[in-house]
Amino acid sequence: MLINMENLESKILFHSYKIGVNESKSSLKDISLADGLAGISIFLSNFYKSVDENTVKTKIRETNLKVITKVVKEINSQGTVLSLFGGLTGIGAACMEAAEYDNKYYSLLIKVTRTIVEKVNIVFTKSDIYTNLTFQIYDLFNGAVGISLFLVRAYKKGVDVPDIEKAIHHLTTFLVRISVIDTKCFSKSLLFLPAEELPKSGYAHQLLPKGALLIGEAHGLAGILGCLGTIYKIFPSSHLKEHIQNILKFLQEIRDDRVLYPEYVLVSKNDTPEIATHKLNGGWCFGSLGTTYSILLSSESISDDKFVDQAKKDLFFLLSNWKSDIRSDSLIMCHGLASQIYIANVLNKTYDDLHFEKIITKMIDFVVHAANWKEKYLFSDVAMSLKGKKRYERGILEGELGVSLVLNSIVSNVKWNTDWMFLFG
Repeated sequence: MLINMENLESKILFHSYKIGVNESKSSLKDISLADGLAGISIFLSNFYKSVDENTVKTKIRETNLKVITKVVKEINSQGTVLSLFGGLTGIGAACMEAAEYDNKYYSLLIKVTRTIVEKVNIVFTKSDIYTNLTFQIYDLFNGAVGISLFLVRAYKKGVDVPDIEKAIHHLTTFLVRISVIDTKCFSKSLLFLPAEELPKSGYAHQLLPKGALLIGEAHGLAGILGCLGTIYKIFPSSHLKEHIQNILKFLQEIRDDRVLYPEYVLVSKNDTPEIATHKLNGGWCFGSLGTTYSILLSSESISDDKFVDQAKKDLFFLLSNWKSDIRSDSLIMCHGLASQIYIANVLNKTYDDLHFEKIITKMIDFVVHAANWKEKYLFSDVAMSLKGKKRYERGILEGELGVSLVLNSIVSNVKWNTDWMFLFG
């Protein structure tokens, strides 16, 4: 059984490798990390570490050079936004991963980082950034959280760019200010978004006509919490620690023993937080998986054992119930099984009191046997807005390459250096 599993996983990984090679030759102009060229580059760089064949290694180096060259041309011709999953910061992440095997990408990493720092030190010092706040300004995919995670990692790696500390400071100040939660005048909290500013995917703007405060990792408070915990490890301060503790206390107040954390919090008639009835959601982006993992990371950063212990118990509960709290047709990173597998593996390696070996084996077995070889891309997803219909995508976020990144990291036991983009490390 083990040999067959390894053969099937190898077949999947080489299928994804061929996608990367073929797409680099196409007219693809999407530069994004989520579904475009930057994401392809990150997968190829990761796969490079697990391949023995010199011909394949050579092909990956050639292809990755073409991909990143193409990305630079698109940036020069079209311009781009700062976004981690859709813009310049994602290009920086691709350069960071590629630089692990080829130093020539380091100079491009410095140039990209310098541009990001310069833009941050302009955009995030303007007072009007707090007016008419949207989730795209602060969240992990598009805004300050994702940009901060990249700059923190660049800083830790010693990327020599003037004013990088200043940029991280401006981003931290912004994230702290917007994540102050006023439970007595809840709708006045900056993170409380009116319906028209909520994500259009999943029809949140229609389902929540009075607005809401988003909780999840991708677009909400949990993403900010995890990011601030990451920053605290490098730039600790009593003020930041107190703020992290305040967020942890708020999340504890909205936690339910049976179904853990809600995807969002509504406002009551008295302008206080109101929790709608909800089910257990084990997804990363909007669900309790991402929220609980951020609680674990941030509470560890400030050495709060009470919240650490609770988060570990909740993660064990979540991952033990993987068959019931995640949609069986969603195998991808964003809100599917792949992110559960990756986090289970990280926890299994990190903590002596958490053992997920059997669960990980079962989840991987489920995923690899669910590959649909009749489709161009192998792994299905079911998004809320698609009313139960399956879709098969390419990218890291919602497609095959993300699943293959997880498989390669675990089965081949190679480090995915840019896993911080999902707040995994």
